[in-house]
Amino acid sequence: FNAPTPTDATDSLAVVFYQRAVRYAPAGPATADLVFDSHQKMGILRQTYNRLPDALTHYRRAIATARHYRLSDSLLFAPYLHSGTVHF
Repeated sequence: FNAPTPTDATDSLAVVFYQRAVRYAPAGPATADLVFDSHQKMGILRQTYNRLPDALTHYRRAIATARHYRLSDSLLFAPYLHSGTVHF
């Protein structure tokens, strides 16, 4: 995700790995941070490539995960900020 010289290929691989993390992580408090982070980063990558509906879906899932598992409120800043920019 934070490659010094990202490419379409590295970004696509990152999305695949984040999708796997979300798919295979057992639901629960122990993996909530991982699921939250994966959705947030997939949202950012989708927004980077102008796939705005997909980006918004992932931001919403990140927010829902944080709320459901009562993660720190400070984590919500980024997905709220990014989802807001999708609308404008």
